[in-house]
Amino acid sequence: MTMTPSAYHFLFFFLLFSSPSLIAGQLLYNVCGTTGNFTANSTYQTNLHRVLSYLSHNGSTSGFATTTFGQIPDLVIGLALCRGDVKTTECRACLNTATQDAQQVCPFNRASMVWYDFCFLRFSNVEFLGSTSNDPELLLGNTAYVSNPQRFDRLLNLLLNATLDRAARSDKRFATGVVRKFTEENPTVYGLVQCLPSLSESQCRQCVRGLYDPLPSFLQGRQGGRVLGVTCTMRYEIYSFFEGSPKLISNIDQIAMSPSADRHFLLLLLLLLFSCPSLIAGQLLYNICGTTGNFTDNSTYQANLNRLLSTLSLNASTSGFTTTTVGQVPNLAIGLALCRGDVNATECRGCLDTASQDSQQLCPFNRGAILWYDFCFLRFSNQQFLGSTSNDPEIFMHNVANVSSPQRFTRLLNLLLNSTLNNATGSDRRFATGQVSNYTAASPTVYGLVQCLPYLSASQCQQCVFGLFNPLPTYLEGMLGGRVLGTLCTMRYEIYSFFEGAPTLRLTVPLENATSPAAPPAAAPPLAVPASGQGKKNVTGTVLAIAIPSVTAISLIFLICICYWRRRKPAPQYETEAEKIMSVESILFDLSTLQVATAFFSEDNKLGEGGFGAVYKGFLPNGQEIAVKKLLNAGQGLAELKNELVLVAKLQHRNLVKLLGVCLEEEKMLIYEYVPNRSLDLYLYGNHQFVHSYEMQVAALQINHSNTVNVDPARGKELPWGTRYKIINGIAQGLLYLHEESQIKIIHRDLKASNILLDAEMNPKISDFGLAKLFDGDQTQGTTNRVIGTFGYMAPEYAMHGKFSMKSDVFSFGVLVLEVLTGRKNSGSYDSETAEDLLSFAWEKWSGGAALEIVDPVLGDEYRGSDVLRCLQIGLLCVQENPSDRPSMITVDLMLSSETVSVQTPSKPAFCGAKSFKDVPVSDSSALPVGALEKSGTRSVAMSPNEVSISELEPR
Repeated sequence: MTMTPSAYHFLFFFLLFSSPSLIAGQLLYNVCGTTGNFTANSTYQTNLHRVLSYLSHNGSTSGFATTTFGQIPDLVIGLALCRGDVKTTECRACLNTATQDAQQVCPFNRASMVWYDFCFLRFSNVEFLGSTSNDPELLLGNTAYVSNPQRFDRLLNLLLNATLDRAARSDKRFATGVVRKFTEENPTVYGLVQCLPSLSESQCRQCVRGLYDPLPSFLQGRQGGRVLGVTCTMRYEIYSFFEGSPKLISNIDQIAMSPSADRHFLLLLLLLLFSCPSLIAGQLLYNICGTTGNFTDNSTYQANLNRLLSTLSLNASTSGFTTTTVGQVPNLAIGLALCRGDVNATECRGCLDTASQDSQQLCPFNRGAILWYDFCFLRFSNQQFLGSTSNDPEIFMHNVANVSSPQRFTRLLNLLLNSTLNNATGSDRRFATGQVSNYTAASPTVYGLVQCLPYLSASQCQQCVFGLFNPLPTYLEGMLGGRVLGTLCTMRYEIYSFFEGAPTLRLTVPLENATSPAAPPAAAPPLAVPASGQGKKNVTGTVLAIAIPSVTAISLIFLICICYWRRRKPAPQYETEAEKIMSVESILFDLSTLQVATAFFSEDNKLGEGGFGAVYKGFLPNGQEIAVKKLLNAGQGLAELKNELVLVAKLQHRNLVKLLGVCLEEEKMLIYEYVPNRSLDLYLYGNHQFVHSYEMQVAALQINHSNTVNVDPARGKELPWGTRYKIINGIAQGLLYLHEESQIKIIHRDLKASNILLDAEMNPKISDFGLAKLFDGDQTQGTTNRVIGTFGYMAPEYAMHGKFSMKSDVFSFGVLVLEVLTGRKNSGSYDSETAEDLLSFAWEKWSGGAALEIVDPVLGDEYRGSDVLRCLQIGLLCVQENPSDRPSMITVDLMLSSETVSVQTPSKPAFCGAKSFKDVPVSDSSALPVGALEKSGTRSVAMSPNEVSISELEPR
């Protein structure tokens, strides 16, 4: 059959505009914030809507806009940027889509970032304007490779350098460029770079050059690629992808009119299919790198990982699914590979080979990675994940086109996916495909696919997939196609066939306007309908189409009645202590689960023991490591449990130790995340011997005095300057969250190095909220008659007069900053009459013009002097004697994150020149009356400075 030129045009445009990734408004990537959530109809939501409306309007007229609205804690900061070559209408349309998607992909989140071909949108409750950091960065690459990679890389560098030069000198910080005569087959390479217009010329150059010089290994040799960031982006292709170059269409016209149009057009279509990443079955859909640390080149872990990936690729290609482990802890590598149930062994092997290569390019030297493709899924880690029943993370993708009849489409989709799921749970491979006919005349058929890991039980698979589409996520409502990718189960639906072979299930429903006979008064057939005779399919589809809405309506009425009855039940007038604790939103753990996790609390798993009980290390069934705090007695333990839950259960931040749950049975226990790299003090004080039970710190508990650890001075070398700077920033962000961003304002009161835990990547986590105090929204200061804390970190107004506030935490933070810079312990300065305290030492060096002499000697010259000076000045600002002179944590965070924010000159620190508290009487109590300060710096008011003290919380 010969196709007419108009038919070629239609087919070509259909390919272009039916593929989501070829649409400029398609969401490329999104990142949700970690600074908390807001509630519906709250002040923050109102402010957010105003910010998004402003950005959509002003961003579309100028191409770039920033704004802020409201006051802390409901302050909203926003930014919108359109690609420099798009028209106002295209910009406005993209930003309108972005404002909707940002709230759908990150519902009720205080921060979101969304990238599109035509625009970029970002909002947050934390200041980011003025930042020059480009993180997070996302790399996307074409799957096709060039024939001469060395020549291509040279020409690409030439192109991007020249394009960057033009962009940096333009007001819009945007430019496109071409380089010709690459090869005869691909004569032209196209490039684009863009920075935020708020960046200076030099900042733009520095940002973009970091994207391609050198070119990331993942992009080397590829025919196209891009890097998305928050301050700059770059892209290159062997075809024109920016506005104003209609060469592709004119080529099609010439081919369509040539004598060999059919042959050439088919070749062009094949080229389009195989050069466009989204149309390749082996194209990477999404990837996530692990957070459990890195390995080194030629290490044992790398050898184990290579063996693991080779085994997975080989075994999965024959069976479609495999899991395996290689090596022993700490070099244990655990892996899983799954191919889509309809692909053959060759396609499966090809996809997994690609995944194995991409995993090491996308996540170089990372101990964990997750990658999704059309044909396969690959996952590996050094942490146990086999047996987990969590589908997280879940990735949502959708077609940009909308359905014409969304209600009917949703009903048919629910019918299709329910039936397909039933088929999948009944199969050994936990895979099924299906189709439902007679949706509309224009789009007659809807196709669906569901798949679970084969080792899931039928009920586990049912529960996992059912949660993906019932109810359908708002992000997918009304879309002609969509998919959800998970680590246990996936689902996809489209209005075109996207799987191989015939579907395992076929359903037919009456057309929308057709009249159908009444269903016979017989029992409704099961949802899983076998693909047998056509007449039987029609009857079954009709019955299902009538029965399912009826059952749903009856169920809704039943649920409404239950809700009404429950609301009429009188609430109990009094609550027991256990009931008060139960009202806290926490995860309840069974005692039996914890007994198995800790090997029945064996001595081998014991991490330490303190005043309120012992702490044990354990493993949950999904392989997650935990720390279990076992409280001693019911009375004291229940009160302690209540205090911890009231505070910690509401705190969710990457720089705070996470409370995982609680056990409320005959034994009361708290369950925390296990933090593997112990506490900061072990790495800082290389020349001290001190009391510490390091693994006890994972639960932030009181430590007894029985365990002593000799710390090698070489340990300080494990904290290079970059890690120290990251730790300072992380502590600042965690403290900022406690003071300003959490649902409740919290004063920590015991911030010190031993209460800063370090995760696998040396990110800091603030622990121990036993001494913390809650403040009301308008409360700024509290007073106590009993001073509890750690000498060396106490602010003078708290130590002398019992007054505490956010500024007393700021003082402790300042001491921590100075300790991180110097590797010296401030509380250790009270050990002798002649010792010079750390604050005096830092002040004298800074004021005497020898500031860099304070730097920890183990760093040598491997640090950035300007960063050290800035941190030193911030630390001295924080330890000033007058609380009102100390900066807030908001100001501290701004000073740390932006070099453009000026840092004031500090005044003389508190306690500067004080050698000891020798005139203060000694008390043996765990807490002293105001003014009764002890002499010893190695005691935290009758406790070790490395203890974690716990006290009863007072009500607001």
